[in-house]
Amino acid sequence: MASLLSALNMNANSLKVNENAISVVSNNVANMNTIGYHKQTVNLATKTNEIPIGNSVYRQIDSLAGVQIASVTRSTNKYLDNAYRDAIAQLASLEQQQNNIGDIADLFDELDGNGIDAGLKSFFDALNDFNNNPTDSTARVAFLESAKTLTSLMNTTAEKLQEQMYSQLGDGVSTQALADSPFAAEITNINDLFQQLAEVNDSLSRTQTGNLTANNLLDTRDTILDKISQYMDFDIEEYPNGTVRLSMDGIDFVKGTEVLGKFTVQTASEYCAEQGINYPDDWDGALAVVNIESTDGRVFGNVNDALTTGKLGGYLVTGSDEAGTVSAGFILGKLDQLAATVADIFNAIQTDANAYCIDPTTWTLSNANQGVDIFVSTDGGAITASSIKINDDLLADGGQWLLAAAYFNDPAQFDANAVGNNSNVVNMLNTREAAQTGLGGLTFEDFYSALVGSIGTALSNIDGEIEAQQGIVDNLDLQRTAEYSVDLNSELTDLIKYQTAYSAAARVFSTCNSLLDVLVSLGG
Repeated sequence: MASLLSALNMNANSLKVNENAISVVSNNVANMNTIGYHKQTVNLATKTNEIPIGNSVYRQIDSLAGVQIASVTRSTNKYLDNAYRDAIAQLASLEQQQNNIGDIADLFDELDGNGIDAGLKSFFDALNDFNNNPTDSTARVAFLESAKTLTSLMNTTAEKLQEQMYSQLGDGVSTQALADSPFAAEITNINDLFQQLAEVNDSLSRTQTGNLTANNLLDTRDTILDKISQYMDFDIEEYPNGTVRLSMDGIDFVKGTEVLGKFTVQTASEYCAEQGINYPDDWDGALAVVNIESTDGRVFGNVNDALTTGKLGGYLVTGSDEAGTVSAGFILGKLDQLAATVADIFNAIQTDANAYCIDPTTWTLSNANQGVDIFVSTDGGAITASSIKINDDLLADGGQWLLAAAYFNDPAQFDANAVGNNSNVVNMLNTREAAQTGLGGLTFEDFYSALVGSIGTALSNIDGEIEAQQGIVDNLDLQRTAEYSVDLNSELTDLIKYQTAYSAAARVFSTCNSLLDVLVSLGG
């Protein structure tokens, strides 16, 4: 009777074990197309009622109680996960930079013949016509109009560069502009992900490991970690219960069930004011500064340099005017350099002490051009691409005659009646082929062409980097998919195995139950 009851218990247990195993297989099949799902495998083991003492075979047999589920393991590979997360962090940074460079390239598309390159050509062509007809009012006006068009093109391009620069991280000064920026939104997103990770950690800490519930939580945890890795490069430490510690350069963000740190962001000017830095003159960083605030009250200021990959790193690169970066700020600085050099060179020639303009009332040479620059600043400050303009004195009625058209190397040779001779415009024309110190030894047009070329090269290079990095990400993703995904054939095999075992246990259980009924009736 005792052996029969033992057999009944053993097979009842087998029924439950195989039923649970079938549930795991069904769960795998149901989630085979679920993103982030990891295949789960049932691990069976011998169930014992007691630990057998000694080497007695009978005692060992008596201790056996059938089968049990030792654990439900989840397919995982930490090496692949870490490699994949590092790869997508790099890819996210490159893609952010690509978007920025692509927008800049669109601003400098010279194919339509309406860009600054065409403006420089028209400027020098008009200057040549002015040289050929120094006493012609129409030629003078045409030259001033070409100069006005050139400055307008610089103004417009600079304005668009500023808009693009400010659209990512704010303008570096306004807290509202920063709050409304996509970068601030990304900071909020990653802080939310920290909170989600802590909540999953909390659930894992209260769940027994090695079961369906725990494994599903681990899937959720890994999906969150994948999302976080798109924003930053982080360090992860996993504990036996599946909870993780998330940190960067030794600073904890999430540990167990707690969020210990979060990102905050402030304008560059605000940060500089706190640090006693003169903004913007002595600041060459991004327009926004990222800090880390710890729950214990500590603040880790300006961690921009640590955010080298991921979306955050990509944003910071595009929002910086640091040399070597093809960002809106850096390109704007180059355009400012061109505008300032054009103004310096032509203003110096126009106002040279030996240069003279024409007095249209007497038709003689005059020094009325002294102090009358061709190019000035709209705000009275330094001339930049956004502020350069033509002197209003030259654009006024008759102002074209203030353009210096004569030049005498020796003041003693000055001849007030030498109108049209000793052309000062030749000096201006010669600047077209002259190497300009302010432009690194390049001509005006070569400097601009090199600038446009550097943008195209940068875009081509980053396209290549993205293609290569995308290949790495895709390869790692395929490896993870192959290792983690559900194979329908394998699941069908397991399903048949467990169903067969279930049926066998059910038949034994039914037989034992019938025998028990007979024994009970005989005893009655």
